[in-house]
Amino acid sequence: MSLMKPSPSWRLALLALAFGWSLAACDAARPVEPVAADPEPPSVQDAAFSRLWDYEAQQHAGRDFTHLSPSQSGADPFALTALPDAKHLVGVLRGADQVVLLDADTLHVLHRASTPAGPVAVVTMPDGSVVVAAEGADALVRFEVNQGTLVQSGTWALPQGSVVRDLAVGRAGVLYSVDERSGKVVARALGDAGAVKRQEILGQCRGPTHVRAAGSVVAVNCLLEHTLNVWAVGDDGFALKPQAPLSVTLDGPMWSLAARADADGKVWLVAGGVENRPLDRSDGAFGFIDSFVFAWTLESGALKEVVGVNVSEHGVITPRWLGLEASSQGQMSAFVTGYGGDKAVRLPLGGGAPTVVEALPGVVSAVSRPGGGWTAASALLDGWVTMEPGAEATLVGAGQAGQGEARDVAWRTGELLFFTHLMAPWNATEGRRSRFTCETCHFEGYVDGRTHFTGRGEVYATTKPLVGLMDNRPHFTRALDKTMVQMVFNEFRVANKHSGHDAWFEVDAQVLPWLKAVDGLPQKLEPEFLRRALMAFLMGFDHKPNPAVRGRKGFKPLELRGARLFEQRCAGCHAARLVADDPDSAVDFEHWEAAIFAHKGPIVWARDGYEKTGVEPYVHDDGARPTSLRRLYKKWPYLTNGSARSLESLLESVSWDEGGRFYHASAPEGATGLEPEQRAALRAFLELL
Repeated sequence: MSLMKPSPSWRLALLALAFGWSLAACDAARPVEPVAADPEPPSVQDAAFSRLWDYEAQQHAGRDFTHLSPSQSGADPFALTALPDAKHLVGVLRGADQVVLLDADTLHVLHRASTPAGPVAVVTMPDGSVVVAAEGADALVRFEVNQGTLVQSGTWALPQGSVVRDLAVGRAGVLYSVDERSGKVVARALGDAGAVKRQEILGQCRGPTHVRAAGSVVAVNCLLEHTLNVWAVGDDGFALKPQAPLSVTLDGPMWSLAARADADGKVWLVAGGVENRPLDRSDGAFGFIDSFVFAWTLESGALKEVVGVNVSEHGVITPRWLGLEASSQGQMSAFVTGYGGDKAVRLPLGGGAPTVVEALPGVVSAVSRPGGGWTAASALLDGWVTMEPGAEATLVGAGQAGQGEARDVAWRTGELLFFTHLMAPWNATEGRRSRFTCETCHFEGYVDGRTHFTGRGEVYATTKPLVGLMDNRPHFTRALDKTMVQMVFNEFRVANKHSGHDAWFEVDAQVLPWLKAVDGLPQKLEPEFLRRALMAFLMGFDHKPNPAVRGRKGFKPLELRGARLFEQRCAGCHAARLVADDPDSAVDFEHWEAAIFAHKGPIVWARDGYEKTGVEPYVHDDGARPTSLRRLYKKWPYLTNGSARSLESLLESVSWDEGGRFYHASAPEGATGLEPEQRAALRAFLELL
């Protein structure tokens, strides 16, 4: 698992790796030349590349790939809610597995309590208690405030493998939840601890991330489907039947959602997302992916679009949180924050000039302050942020939102490179040009549900996750980036292609003032340090545990049959390796079960090389590199060209000819496919990966 250190002729070495040449053969074919007395020294970038190549080799050589590394994401404040007394807030710390009670004025932490792993949502109930949902738990947990402390006072069981991402409270105190893995939108009338008076499934979609209740409706953002669904509910908080939801579908994903009824009872819905047009890669850059805000009103049983505004023009990049405000005259405005930058904007929805507000990166949740402005949770800065027009944003409790644990400065810088505009700070928004972050196309490191034109011939491709890259080389379906250092150099180049600046840049607080809020950063971030930092982050940016195996130890009979089928028909391409480009890391079948039910499931289920399985047009002359199958519930649609819209349709297309050649599509006449029971077994197995 070691890499060869590049010589001054490293460019030839990279070409050899990319095209499968033998360097020895190349040397044999090259005319013998006299050795220069004074060889030309490598350029600054060549020398940096060589050092970073060594760094990657050292990290690979020293890593235990049987145990994925723990996250360094910090406390990761992720959701915030106000209590009825207006004196206290309650927030959840996704990275610290805690719920905290805050003084609403000073934002000092008054008390902490433990939660299940990965809390991501908190909501205030009509009785003043709060309910917390966590990604790593099959239960909702209730806390009450008792004499300045948070006391757990009840739990409600969820189906095994649940991943509740958001909560909302609507009419009659009904609690709504969205489950990222199952896609279900559920309404519950909670009783005493553990009891549910009534429960109904409102609907289902791909990748629901937000649920909001306002007036007589419940709205859900289905991120992977790029769709907003709206259900009408009665006075009891449950859906009016029979009904299909009202829906709006855009070309790209939405990352935030707000809903509010005005004084006349009209419901307003606002979403923050990417520009509503196809991603353009025709000139080798990323075009038409600015951040936008879209607003609709619900009128006469239909959703009417009110506005679509390019907020990247105001410095608001990847808006992952927004709220709705009503003026004393009843005018509705959206307050929009950018996760990827240091600006927010107050946007009047009835017309009028927007107001730019100073903010800080990483805002993912906020509540209004009694005296005006907003208090927010910054997941990237690990603290609480106050924002109001005409004032600088203030960061409170940085590094102390959780337990104050030190974080590696390179890893943290890499996280900022991924989630903010630090990687391309000078990009513009004119025409096809856009201001963006990696997360614009890779929500939380995974995918955006798009199948985009690659700019090459007639080739379209689905977005690939940027999680788990350390053990999954070469990168992407064309497999041209054989190493992470190659990929990182290329990504800096492409991200800055039309910025007017060289991709080999340094940056400091004079360029990006918000860098002053990040403790421990060097005064100047040098070009080589930036690339090393992004590599450090990506090397530790691993998959979270699969909820499908939570609390389990082994296969069920159907899953075991699926595992045997997978070994027979699928593992030739989706190899059971710990490192995709290392055949020696293969895991024997008798050890699959233990690996799959381990904490993070270290098997990559991929390998290097190319395959032609009928999924055309091919991204490379030799086909496509087999994709990793880890965490399929976070990847949709399926296959390189996005033609499989469900696991069932993917398995229905599987077949093989008399010679045993495997096909995902375009199989010849007479090819053999899977029987229904085999498809069920394989699907059960795939959901464990």
